Amino acid sequence: MKYNNDFRHDLKVGQQGEQVIAQILSDDTIEVKSEQDKNDKNWTNTNNMFVEISSRNKSSGLSTTEAKWWIHNFYKGERLCFSKIILVKDLRRIAKKVHEEQPWRKVRGGDSNTSWGILVPIKEIDNPKNYV
Repeated sequence: MKYNNDFRHDLKVGQQGEQVIAQILSDDTIEVKSEQDKNDKNWTNTNNMFVEISSRNKSSGLSTTEAKWWIHNFYKGERLCFSKIILVKDLRRIAKKVHEEQPWRKVRGGDSNTSWGILVPIKEIDNPKNYV
């Protein structure tokens, strides 16, 4: 994007961004998951997000969602620190790549460790190379 020191231009770009978020929240389908800091293997210590792919011996989570968007919330105690919004198709591709390169990242988790998921490094969601 070309630099422009014009408030009207900045306002237009800002309004376009607001419209994108409004559409996601009102018209598109969304899957919302949350990371908490309940134990020492949480996102605040590992910088990973647990992306569920199965639970109780059945496909679930990222494997079965029909949502267009995945929103992952990150909590420290009761406080929401930040959220990541990503197209499900992109998260599937990233999780698959992470698992293929590091199979050990497929782990048990969730309530009573009844689920399987991929530990996706949060930095992979932020990595522009994953969106080519």
